[in-house]
Amino acid sequence: MAFLNESHVEEADIQFFELVLGYQHKNAWEKQLMGRDSLKDVVLKDDLKIALKRLNPNLPNACIEYAVEELCKSRISMTPVMANKEVYELIKNGVAVTFTNSEGREENGYVKVLDFENKDNNDFLVVSQLSILYQNIGDHHDKPTRRPDLLLYINGLPLVMIELKNATEKVKTGYDKNLKDYKRDIPQLFWYNCFVCISNGIQTRVGSFNAPWEHFFSWVKLKDTAVSNNQKSRLEIEQESQSDKKRLSLQLFSEGLCKKENLLDYFENFVLFHKNKVKIVAKNHQFLGVNNAIESLKAKEGKQGKLGVFWHTQGSGKSYSMIFFTRKIERKVEGDWSFLIITDRTDLDDQIYRNFQETETILETKDQKENFYRPRNRNKLRDYLQSNRSHVFSLIHKFGIEKGKTYPQLTDRDNWIVIVDEAHRTQYKGYGENMRIALPNAQYIAFTGTPLLRSELTKDWFGSYVSEYNFAQSIEDGATVPLFYKKSVPRVEQVNEDLVGDAAQILENENLSEEDKKKLDREYTTLFQVVKREDRLQEIAKHIVRHYPYRLNVKNDKGERKPMKAMVVCIDKFTAVRMYEFVQKAQKEEIKELRKKLQKSEILK
Repeated sequence: MAFLNESHVEEADIQFFELVLGYQHKNAWEKQLMGRDSLKDVVLKDDLKIALKRLNPNLPNACIEYAVEELCKSRISMTPVMANKEVYELIKNGVAVTFTNSEGREENGYVKVLDFENKDNNDFLVVSQLSILYQNIGDHHDKPTRRPDLLLYINGLPLVMIELKNATEKVKTGYDKNLKDYKRDIPQLFWYNCFVCISNGIQTRVGSFNAPWEHFFSWVKLKDTAVSNNQKSRLEIEQESQSDKKRLSLQLFSEGLCKKENLLDYFENFVLFHKNKVKIVAKNHQFLGVNNAIESLKAKEGKQGKLGVFWHTQGSGKSYSMIFFTRKIERKVEGDWSFLIITDRTDLDDQIYRNFQETETILETKDQKENFYRPRNRNKLRDYLQSNRSHVFSLIHKFGIEKGKTYPQLTDRDNWIVIVDEAHRTQYKGYGENMRIALPNAQYIAFTGTPLLRSELTKDWFGSYVSEYNFAQSIEDGATVPLFYKKSVPRVEQVNEDLVGDAAQILENENLSEEDKKKLDREYTTLFQVVKREDRLQEIAKHIVRHYPYRLNVKNDKGERKPMKAMVVCIDKFTAVRMYEFVQKAQKEEIKELRKKLQKSEILK
């Protein structure tokens, strides 16, 4: 039986990089040094020098030599993440140099390492079977080198490692065995690494070199499925998505992430370091979604400040998407931008602020009497919004005002970008209206992890979807564990058999007439009231109380009893409170019944 072995996968991938993506290929099996001083080196110094001279024609040769030395020096005494971060910042921002200019004056400058604006001004190389000598040979005298399958070089720097396996092998083997061995034996390779790809051709996973296996992810699509600006119908986008699914995952990864412009963009704008201990790289949906949002900002004219809705399901890393979004705007979109990040819960505000701070997106000095980015009250919020702070974090409630008063306009700047988290909860009236009075010319984008039932209202306030990553897509990507449920109680009799279909048809219609809106309100209100009926809620409460005690008898594979843990989801806050009361009442009644049964059994004894 024929199957794809490792050499077949490698050869096919090399051809794709050469013929489709325009990389040059070099096989290092015969030419082992390839411009390196020794087998321990991983940087192709000759290629690096040529690229630096081309990118920096006005800098003296001494600056080029110094930059090469800085990029190639040993960082073995540093932690792997800090070594990677130091090199990453040199490549991204350039190597700082001081030199004497033509007028004899000392001048400061930077040696540019990559050209992020013009992809064709860089050298892209795919290298196969490069032998790298162990950093510490130790007891490995019989086999002192490692040979990664493929390395992607830009301007002589090994920025991507691709480990390939036979189609019959599990991808995780490449992580458990190969990647761990590489990190132990040739750590110098990972000082430069942007991300690692492990693939058997059929299954492909991507992640930062220090990430645990569960954080390695698939690259499953080339375009976001959100319908934006009515350019394509949902059917057309779904057809494109289905077409992507038919392609080999390694091809999707190569085209989606290793295309020259995409790889440069990803390296420059989609890498974070959290507390200098963990390296974070953007997942497929974050890369596509943030870039969609950036394009919406660039085309903001005529949108009346409505950048759109960024709908990514719970647990998809929305706070990191916000960081990628703000960072790329500051670096790539012309303008003196300020960001207002709005939440409606203290814990969310704390979490998002910490992520911004711990990734050094904002730098807070410890000797300040009050937080530079987080106003402590309503008056301070007004002061902050009239300043030129780069970031402001606030609860929506700080836009409150005394009854009978009108909220004042605080600024007419159009370069405030308001990022609203969980936009479906508190952003339509009251506080939300006050915020828009305060910043009438700001650009508004909504982030949410919840599908929006009030879609028309959301569009009125924020615009159309700019990115969509729903629960089903998250399960398909392997990012979320599938959710299974057993429908138990209670049954609701539906008099109108076409109720759900009618409602769905109305929701699909982008242009609702007044008659349609009234019909939707009438039908939804009827369903709403049926779901909230007291007798129905009481039956559910009894079911909950009777169901979970019996789960004590359920054991797992180790013979251990499963913990009793559950979540009750209600249609609104009022129903949640009533359900709590009904469950408490049902529990007391059940305890009484059990005590009666216990007494009867004791009497019979």
